[in-house]
Amino acid sequence: MICYDLQPYSVVDDYGFRNLINHLEPRYPIPKRKYFTENIIPFMYEKLLANLQAKLQNAAYISFTSDGWTANHNLHSFFSLTAHWINENFKPEQAVLQMSYFEGSHTGVKIGKFLTESLNKWNIEKKRIQMIVTDNAANMKLAIRESGLEDSSLGCVLHTLQLCIQDKILNEQRSVKDMLSVIRNLATHLNHSSSSRDALKNIQKELNIPQHALIQDVVTRWNSSYYKLKRIIEQKKAVVLFCIGKKHACPTDNQWELAESLVLVLEQFELATKEMSFNEASVSQVIPFIASMEKYLNYTAENVTGIKTILSEVSNNFKERFYNYKTEPKLMIATMLDPRFKLKYFITQEEKDKAKVELYSCYDQFYPKLLMTDGGTYYLS
Repeated sequence: MICYDLQPYSVVDDYGFRNLINHLEPRYPIPKRKYFTENIIPFMYEKLLANLQAKLQNAAYISFTSDGWTANHNLHSFFSLTAHWINENFKPEQAVLQMSYFEGSHTGVKIGKFLTESLNKWNIEKKRIQMIVTDNAANMKLAIRESGLEDSSLGCVLHTLQLCIQDKILNEQRSVKDMLSVIRNLATHLNHSSSSRDALKNIQKELNIPQHALIQDVVTRWNSSYYKLKRIIEQKKAVVLFCIGKKHACPTDNQWELAESLVLVLEQFELATKEMSFNEASVSQVIPFIASMEKYLNYTAENVTGIKTILSEVSNNFKERFYNYKTEPKLMIATMLDPRFKLKYFITQEEKDKAKVELYSCYDQFYPKLLMTDGGTYYLS
């Protein structure tokens, strides 16, 4: 219970917990926290460690994801390394191998050292590393070079999408920035003023619309801006009535129209992001995702009014950023071998031929050919 629910060891000393256990089984003496810290948890850890090491040693190939983050409650930085592999029953498995406190700057050299030490600790040879996925930051690229994993490296698809949308929609377009700023100021005021919040709720009740608060966006998450726009469009009538006679700026008619157009476009990116974020997602979905998004951007550029210039820039930037993904051999092979896709998302004949060549090359690498001599004897080449 302590491990699964991430409970503090002190839970065994809590009055309510001890009272509950005593009610369930009065004869059971609950051990003190020291018994768990020095005996039970270490035993469980060693047992889990041995089991995981055996699984990793049996895995022919292993892929990895790695990222850093800062804990909200203490502002400490951490870095993790997660392994992903296919077991003997052809079922996907994953495990967090390392989760380490990271003091100081997240330099590429330090991250590279972390990756190298982690792989050595788990006795994972580089020849067994199929792929390692990280974000596209400069320090991560340097870390990959420092650890000698360039041949297995792949930039996170969703982080690449984040950069594309941030650059060409949220940061470079003055009209979008001004519109988001107006909504952000309004949301900030409503989330910090109880009287204004109550006034908005009264309007929502009168209009019989959901009593939802406006959403604040996060600069590093493009979909937070999408959620913010979607929410304020839902609350448009209430927001307009609330702003009448007040000093707080309300979006103009053009800004409302811009917000509605952006939500229409970003909604498809959000759906694709969720699809690619599932635990069951695989790299075979990357090329279909790119092909679908390119087709969608071409369609919206012709049919969505008011933001044609923005869509044109996004489309060009998207194709530029994702070009290398479409020609990555491992992604091409994974897509072809996925029975859902095969050659469906390779648009041109040239792309299909290249994918076939990569597949044949991979087959020749791992499966020796049978040669027959004149005497009718077969040999492995």
